Amino acid sequence: RLNRTFAKSALKGQKFDIFHPTYYETYFLSHLKNKPFVLTVYDLIHEKFSDLFPGVDQTTQYKKELINKADKIIAISENTKKDIIEIYGTNPEKIAVTYLANSFNPEKISQIKNLNLPEKYILYVGDRWTYKNFSLFIKSIAPILRQDKALKVICGGSKSFNNEEKEYLKNLNLTDQVTHYMVTDETLVHLYKNALVFVFPSKYEGFGIPVLEALSCGCPLIVSNQGSLPEVAGHACEYINPYDEISIKNSVEKVIYSDNLRNELISKGYEQAKKFSWEKTAKETKFIYESLL
Repeated sequence: RLNRTFAKSALKGQKFDIFHPTYYETYFLSHLKNKPFVLTVYDLIHEKFSDLFPGVDQTTQYKKELINKADKIIAISENTKKDIIEIYGTNPEKIAVTYLANSFNPEKISQIKNLNLPEKYILYVGDRWTYKNFSLFIKSIAPILRQDKALKVICGGSKSFNNEEKEYLKNLNLTDQVTHYMVTDETLVHLYKNALVFVFPSKYEGFGIPVLEALSCGCPLIVSNQGSLPEVAGHACEYINPYDEISIKNSVEKVIYSDNLRNELISKGYEQAKKFSWEKTAKETKFIYESLL
């Protein structure tokens, strides 16, 4: 609300060349007075998983209107661009793909004490709901965890397990092997650096910044073959079918028990991470702005 109030005031002054909103609300349209605007579309999650969002959520309606009216659209991956074209019928020439990057600089992160990390663990980072595919991921690797009691799963994120998740882990007899850590950027770097593997089993992502975080920290990567993730991970990972338990189980088993494969993935990961930078994102965004002036 504060941002909206400030933006309206700035728009009324008309001392700008281009407006670039940070999300999909339409409050600014009546204040543009024929000035161009650029819209960033991050993903089509609301459209592809509409059953997850309540009827009062107007994001899809707002997004459709802005996509139609924007002078230029920035998509954060080729897959997002493809989805915009397929779902909204947008002219491809109106859409520019500008990749995001990752803000981690592992070399500048100081050593953190008393993290009490297990000796062997698989890392999962981020939200765990629905399309993120956490439940199927855990179910798929349950046989590995039961066979190797020293192996743990660490879930890094801002939200602790809810009662439903706790019950789910209890029913799988995995309560003691799957734990949650509250994280900061500093602790997350250490989680990536010390993990046997980072698994990102999501069914859909507009980009997938955690993939770049893992690669830049020298963490072996297993990633879903869906959405934009292959664009970001390239050849620096082991791919899984996120709908297939056997695919998930076999890939995890293959990576965590092979030092050679993990070293190979780490080496490829460092090279892949070099392809993305905020400087490159900024330069490409600036070029898009200039094309409208």
